[in-house]
Amino acid sequence: MEETGKKRVLWRISSTFFGHLRYNVDITPLAELSDYFNPDEAYAKYKPMTAHEKLCEELMAINLCPK
Repeated sequence: MEETGKKRVLWRISSTFFGHLRYNVDITPLAELSDYFNPDEAYAKYKPMTAHEKLCEELMAINLCPK
């Protein structure tokens, strides 16, 4: 509320933006960075997919993409 006595409702809309210029890029964890993660666990947890497939997966999770 403002000090002027006027009641004002403050609201905000938050949204996540998913995008990638090269939609056909493989986003599998990079082997060069295997010092930072366990490759066996990473490859078991994250299936091979493209940036476009990940985008669709995220949009389906928030009901913005048809299944």
